[in-house]
Amino acid sequence: MKNIILSIIIMLFFSVKFSQAQKTIVITDINNKQAVGKDKVLFIEDKKHNLSLQQFIKIPIHELSITQEEYTQFGITTSAFWLKFKVLNKTQEDILIQINNPLLDTALLYVFEKEKLIHQRNIIARQPEFNLPNSPFSLPNSQDTLTCYLRLTSQVPFLVPINLMTKKEMIDHTFWLSIPDLLFFGAVLVMILYNLFIGIITWSKSYFYYVSYTITLGLTTFFLKGYPVVILGKYHYIINDYFAVLASITSVFLALFTIDFLYLKQASKLGYKLLSVGIALQTIAIIVFLLGYVNLNVILYQVFNLYVNVVIFSISIYLYKRYQPAKLFFWAFLIYLVLSSIVNLTFANIIPFYGIIVLYSLHIGSSIELTLFSIALANKINLYRREKEEAQEENLKLIQEQNTILEQKVVERTQQLQETNEELNITLQVIEQERQKSDKLLLNILPAEVASELKETGKTEVKYFDSVTVLFADVKGFSALATKISPQELIAQLDETFTKMDEISTRFGLERIKTIGDCYMACGGLPHANKTHAFDVILTALNIQHWMNTERARKNGNFWEVRLGIHTGDAVAGVIGKTKFAYDIWGNTVNLASRMESTGEVGKVNVTEATFQAVSTYFEGEYREEIEAKNIGKVKAYFITRLKPEFSQDESGFEPNESFWERYKNL
Repeated sequence: MKNIILSIIIMLFFSVKFSQAQKTIVITDINNKQAVGKDKVLFIEDKKHNLSLQQFIKIPIHELSITQEEYTQFGITTSAFWLKFKVLNKTQEDILIQINNPLLDTALLYVFEKEKLIHQRNIIARQPEFNLPNSPFSLPNSQDTLTCYLRLTSQVPFLVPINLMTKKEMIDHTFWLSIPDLLFFGAVLVMILYNLFIGIITWSKSYFYYVSYTITLGLTTFFLKGYPVVILGKYHYIINDYFAVLASITSVFLALFTIDFLYLKQASKLGYKLLSVGIALQTIAIIVFLLGYVNLNVILYQVFNLYVNVVIFSISIYLYKRYQPAKLFFWAFLIYLVLSSIVNLTFANIIPFYGIIVLYSLHIGSSIELTLFSIALANKINLYRREKEEAQEENLKLIQEQNTILEQKVVERTQQLQETNEELNITLQVIEQERQKSDKLLLNILPAEVASELKETGKTEVKYFDSVTVLFADVKGFSALATKISPQELIAQLDETFTKMDEISTRFGLERIKTIGDCYMACGGLPHANKTHAFDVILTALNIQHWMNTERARKNGNFWEVRLGIHTGDAVAGVIGKTKFAYDIWGNTVNLASRMESTGEVGKVNVTEATFQAVSTYFEGEYREEIEAKNIGKVKAYFITRLKPEFSQDESGFEPNESFWERYKNL
């Protein structure tokens, strides 16, 4: 009975062993290629990279794994892999072997005939035998079965399609496979040159981001298809590690293009912040590579690229019906996302390798995406031009209507004047003179819009402004100077100071609110709301400081200094009183601006974080400290020092140049 059981166990063992028997690859037709794949390759993973050829040969067959797919896939790993396959050439032609992964780090081949080593070579590090992508090389010509051992390592995704074919078939095969590649690279080059030309003419950042994205995407595909071997020869392997880094850079340019093309700073602030995070993450992946962690860089790129793609796709869906250019952007990115996902999932060993589908998915997706992006850019320019023309036509129409109304009023007024006698004319002239005086006096006290409303209705409505910038300027040295000069000279000097502040404030469109003793208060963004008030107030403050410094130097120090405090936020503005009118503003914004002034330093522009964030793109500043604001809590404070050099007309940094004003117009 024991012998029977033992016999059954032995039979089962051998049945399992022989069920894993490796098939021999037989080449019988010179016009066909054979895939080194399913049931034809035995392999083992060498995690520690210490398995030698002799050790691999001695491993029992039942301890090896056999390929289940047409092509061998290992995913993302740092391990080395040993492969074993057998080849029998029944043709009279030399057989070539092609490892269709140009991003491998090493590929060592050992060929045995009747258990005798007859050939070995380092495939990656040698001079290519043929000047073709993926570096095909010859196997020894033999009528006997050859046993091949192949050791592979890679720090990028491990996908290893291996084919056997004759030299003639290899050349024909490579020729036909290269035609789509050449068409793709030609299309990419045309897109780059065309859009670079348009970008230079329009000087649009969207075009430059698009061109940068197209260049890096084309280079990524160029590396992925193995064409560097044609240019660099035996040194082509040195660029293998840079594949994932180049892909990360491509992802960064795509994010930048999306931000600028879709106006995310205005259209979707959340989308802008999320994509900014994606750019930072891809930057981290690049830094990880530079630190030498190549495999970790590949993993991070895959994860971060997925994040960026999901964010961009979500943004395009959100803006699909809100912004016309987003429609083409959505379809372009969707098609690319679907087809590129096939390649990425294949590289990650999540789905099997489907040959021609994977080879050209990236080509098709990239070509469609780049074409639609280019069309979207052109449509965006046409849309902008059309909107501009419509706005100009509307303005012209309004001007014509106003001219007609004015002409009618002039005719009516003239007729009325002609119908009156000389005495009435004199009376009207006197009344008109007095009215002009009162209007002028009223305009010195109130904004024109408020004054007009007050005259027409006898009252004004208090208005809420969701964003204004308040400036407080307090004269330091007032009391000290009062002891040195007469009261008349003191008041004259104070009047000179406030008059100059009025002049500078008016120049930059600020509304002077009031003066309180030796304190001056002005505000930007009212009574007409605008988007430039923070810049207007900062320019006013810098010019005030510049003038004060100049006067102090001219008068040998016998001139006071000033503290400036600024904050940006909401406020309520209107007229208080019924007999003595005063235009004023109220709210926490005013209180916090006043707090910035009282805690500021002489000769410096002290601002809150809200104001600093609003203008930091164009002005230089430094973090100061957190201050305690009454009824508000701790507030971060900054010093604005000057305009950034690229936006400054001179070295002092207080006078903007043409580049600043050009961008200022588009705020």
